[in-house]
Amino acid sequence: MKWSKRVIKSDNMMNHDMANRNMVKSKVKPRGARLFINQGFVKAKVALAILVAVVQLFTAAIPVVVEADSAGSVSLNVEVNEKLVAGEFFTVEATVTNNTNAVITNVSFYVITTGSLKALGENPSTIAIIKEGESKSFRAELMYTGTPDIVSIGFRCDYDGGSPITTSRNVYFAAKDATPPSTPDVTKVEPVLKVKSGISMPLFNAGEDVTLSIPIVNNSTYVAKNVRVAIDTSNVNTLPFTFDQVALVDSMEEIKANEEAEASFNIKIKPDAKEGLYPVVLNFQYNNIYGNKYTLSETIYIRVLNNEAPPKLILDDIHTYSSDPTPGNIMSLALTFKNQGTLPAKDVNVKLEGLSSEGVTTYKSAVTRYLNQIGGGEKGVAEYMLLISEKFTGTSISLNARVEYKDGVGNSYSDDYTFFIRINQKEEEKKEIKKPELAVRDLYFPGDAVQAGEEFELGFILENEGNDKAQNVKVSLSCEPGILPKSASTIVFDTLEEGQEKDLKFAFIADKKASTKNYLVTISIDYEGIIPEEGGRDENAPGGRTEKYSLTRYAGIYVEELVEEEEEEEEEKEEKTVPKIIISKYSFEPEDIRAGHNFKLKLSFLNTSKIRPVRNIKVTFSADEGVFIPANSSNTFFIENMGIQEIVEREVELHPKSDAAAKSHILNIVFEYEDEKGNQYSTSEKISIPVKQEQRLVVGQPSMPQSTMEGQPIPLFLEFYNMGKSVLYNLMVKFEGEGFQAENASYFAGNFEAGRGDYFEVMLTPLTSGEVKGAIVFTFEDATGEKSEVRQEITVNVMPMARPEFPIDYEIPGEPMPGEMPGQEGQWKKLLTPLNIGIAGGGLLVIVIVVIIILRRRRIRKAVMDLDE
Repeated sequence: MKWSKRVIKSDNMMNHDMANRNMVKSKVKPRGARLFINQGFVKAKVALAILVAVVQLFTAAIPVVVEADSAGSVSLNVEVNEKLVAGEFFTVEATVTNNTNAVITNVSFYVITTGSLKALGENPSTIAIIKEGESKSFRAELMYTGTPDIVSIGFRCDYDGGSPITTSRNVYFAAKDATPPSTPDVTKVEPVLKVKSGISMPLFNAGEDVTLSIPIVNNSTYVAKNVRVAIDTSNVNTLPFTFDQVALVDSMEEIKANEEAEASFNIKIKPDAKEGLYPVVLNFQYNNIYGNKYTLSETIYIRVLNNEAPPKLILDDIHTYSSDPTPGNIMSLALTFKNQGTLPAKDVNVKLEGLSSEGVTTYKSAVTRYLNQIGGGEKGVAEYMLLISEKFTGTSISLNARVEYKDGVGNSYSDDYTFFIRINQKEEEKKEIKKPELAVRDLYFPGDAVQAGEEFELGFILENEGNDKAQNVKVSLSCEPGILPKSASTIVFDTLEEGQEKDLKFAFIADKKASTKNYLVTISIDYEGIIPEEGGRDENAPGGRTEKYSLTRYAGIYVEELVEEEEEEEEEKEEKTVPKIIISKYSFEPEDIRAGHNFKLKLSFLNTSKIRPVRNIKVTFSADEGVFIPANSSNTFFIENMGIQEIVEREVELHPKSDAAAKSHILNIVFEYEDEKGNQYSTSEKISIPVKQEQRLVVGQPSMPQSTMEGQPIPLFLEFYNMGKSVLYNLMVKFEGEGFQAENASYFAGNFEAGRGDYFEVMLTPLTSGEVKGAIVFTFEDATGEKSEVRQEITVNVMPMARPEFPIDYEIPGEPMPGEMPGQEGQWKKLLTPLNIGIAGGGLLVIVIVVIIILRRRRIRKAVMDLDE
């Protein structure tokens, strides 16, 4: 430790100074905490007298070096100019060392000034803690304002749990009459502001209105005045948030030395902000106590999470209208697009493709429609007027809708959708299709927990809401292991008439060994309807076909495990400290959940504790691989309180991914909560949600001659595609028609993957003349075994075969044919006119070309199958 100053004093003053030096001793704090203020000492009076004499002899100051005592807890260093005048600065520095075995806190260093001394900056200076064996430094700037004198400067050091340590020093200030007092450099009194280190990074969700709070600390010994903290918005497009005020500024009157304040800004996170880290530049502006201005900048980072789904437009509905949709007439077309995302689709353009002068063209309307914007979950309609060409001869036409759009940050998207429009060749009477439709109403089952070994009842009303009777109705219930039926689990009805209903009840018992969980009961209903063939024949007459239908519903039964008396006592002890929240029941609306279509999930939560309520409940749900995402909400909701054994219900709307597999998917639900004492708990549950995929088999236009001769074989070629997102299982294609003899009349395509295309060909021989009808029938199943059927009708005009009575080579020039009557000579020659020969040759050529195409495709298909093997 060093103490240096200019000394000009008499012997009496020297003795007074020695007396003061002897007053400063090391003090021992209570509880072992020791703080030492080192002082100089003089080893011999002779040495000190010689030193003072030398100082008085020379004008230049020689520093007085005083040895520190062995403890070395605090060292003071005071530097004084050769001659001090009023207004001159000087600095006091002190170092405090903790020589204890414990942490000392709230350490403060005071400079005790007199009327002629002025302290600049904060007095006292404070340090929060000093750890064991560490040292901390204090620094204070003073200004002398008095006349030449010996001034005593006092110092004091405090800390928690100990008595203050005080000491003083005498400093001699000499006048310098020839030089006026100097002006102090007040710019050196500079506060230093910065963002507090070690704080957590702010985390926000996209679309939220939030407050960004930033702790600002003053890492200096000077007060910062008129503090102004602003977010740099010079490049607002790079920021992930918006704001309502003109500028993002927060002001504070002052921040004292070594203290902190909080700057707050109200902002709104952009709903389309991408997930990630964003830099935010903070600009500081402030003054010192003398009004000098300072500026600096610092960059912080915030994290943004985005659970919003990007815009995704799908062709949701196709609607056409025309009083006479036949060639040469006008029809309207309305394409409805639905945004499956949660963010809006902007700058939406719909372009209609596939138009031609021989098919359909737009009529007084542009090919491209501008829809501006479609919000999340909302729909937009593009409308066209179409003119059907008089030359069009088919029954349907294929068009393509190309939709292009952008999200909120400018990313571009595009999708193509192919669809078919039916064109009528002649007006047909529309007949109402009669079919049965069964529905489950008033389903009831225990809402509270069922004890293991306890009996319960499940029931519902089965009603035929269709316009025809249902036949061979079979109702069967299946349970997960842990639930046992006490009554018959299968009921069969021969018929259920239109509007008729049945009240069904089933008895069950929970297995005594069942564990505590939610058990699923599946209600399966299978029935049939008779669809009559065309021509209006009675539905019970031979030739009507049987259509099968199915319906599935679910019920959740919560069972509590049966425990013995000793286990009950143990469980009661555990329940006193660990309240549990479970899902008592859940249901869906609608009950048939389709991929890509929103549904509502209704949940009932039960606090199972019999003695303790819970509070501050946070419920978070998530699905593996993002199969389910929340629609118009977040994946978290908050419940303030749940009383003892109280049930709270919540509802959330979910959106299954459009490409979700057709099966039961797991939804994970996590509970975080606390009891009345603030003890934190966490638990989780899983529920199973069955998802079905919408199947979409698109059948092309059949390629075949429109007319032929009786007994003349003709080829039929037809392409088909799986334009859905699920597999069509056991796809079978077959030809039906009583007026034809068919070769290779069926084709088994097997499991038909999404996006796959194939074709079906058959050789048909008409057996009768006139207008002969048939159909290509596609049958397939979904992942649950539900069957579907698609039919493609065909019509062929068959002319009777004209045959000559005698062979051609029987002709004798100039003689009539045998059997000819007079005047009938050469009638058979009319059959060999150039026109008839040309028609027959052209028809034969068409048949040959189609046969060649079919044989070539067969070879290609066989090669592909061999390659797969």
